[in-house]
Amino acid sequence: GARGHPAPPPPVPNPPLPPYTTGGQVLLIDRPGLTQASVAAGEPGVSLRDPDAAPLDVLSSVLNSFGGRLFNQIRSREGLAYQVSGGWNTGPVDHVGLFTAGAETAAPAQLLSALQKSLQEARTTEPTAEEVEVAREETLNSFVFNFASTASQLQRRLVYDLVGLPPDYLFRYREGIEAVTPADVLAAAQRHLHPPDLTTVVIADAKVFKPELEALGRPVQMLTLDD
Repeated sequence: GARGHPAPPPPVPNPPLPPYTTGGQVLLIDRPGLTQASVAAGEPGVSLRDPDAAPLDVLSSVLNSFGGRLFNQIRSREGLAYQVSGGWNTGPVDHVGLFTAGAETAAPAQLLSALQKSLQEARTTEPTAEEVEVAREETLNSFVFNFASTASQLQRRLVYDLVGLPPDYLFRYREGIEAVTPADVLAAAQRHLHPPDLTTVVIADAKVFKPELEALGRPVQMLTLDD
């Protein structure tokens, strides 16, 4: 570089992600003696600029809010977990985010079956107009916190510049949320949610829980992590 100025570093490699083809694999991490299992399932999601980002945010609220579908199915009806969550974390413009769902449970195989049932329902049935309205209001009510301080506004502008979003992205996002319909939510779920193909990680006592996980008919692979 010029005198007194070091040469800029080379660009960081950014190869595209390989095709997602796990076929519903369950990765089991053995922790002998655990009476509860930690369960997390996921698949690639969407970027911030994806047209489905707003409908998927609404669906996340439909699934997660107090009294939402996951809460009702997995906690209230079946008593399989005290807390359960699932939704999309969108990534920058050149990276997909993740869909993740998970819980702590004493019955991981039953929980995975109930989770798949709830997510499959999201792919096949429109949410009600009331569910969508509540989810939209929940999301829009948090909008004001984006302007809570000058520092937060400056930080947001910096982040938008760094990840390649337009300065008015937040207002476009709000307009997108306001326009979401039940049909939009169902169409987005059908494009991006694939319950049978989710990769699942379970941390549990393998001696106790591996047989019931294998009984689900999904491939179970032992995974060893370095301590």
